[in-house]
Amino acid sequence: MLLRGEMGSPMVATAPLRERHILLVDDEPSMTRVISRLLSAHGWKATIVGEPHRAVDLVRQMPGHFEVVITDMAMPGMTGDELASQLKALDPTLPIILSTGGGDGTLGLFAGILPKPFDVQTLVETIDRCLRPQ
Repeated sequence: MLLRGEMGSPMVATAPLRERHILLVDDEPSMTRVISRLLSAHGWKATIVGEPHRAVDLVRQMPGHFEVVITDMAMPGMTGDELASQLKALDPTLPIILSTGGGDGTLGLFAGILPKPFDVQTLVETIDRCLRPQ
């Protein structure tokens, strides 16, 4: 479909962009609020969960819904490594990013690492790198 823009110049109508979904897993509400706002400003819709078991349930209930998961390492009830292992069992292709203030995750479980503190540019670049076709 061809539309006319300002000054009569032709414009091509495009389909609306598909909403992009991230699952954000962290037990610190202040951290998730900040990250969620940053993600929203860059076109992502964040689903926030504070309990890792709930994240596993969501991925199980909505296969293919989330394009990436960002998780903390130290959480009550389950570590980031354990969460990543369970999520990979459900969807081996799901990119998981570890957001951590120290230490490394188990090699092979995480598509990227976000060392805390991080800025918005590092956040966006890490997500983009993890979603880039190999």
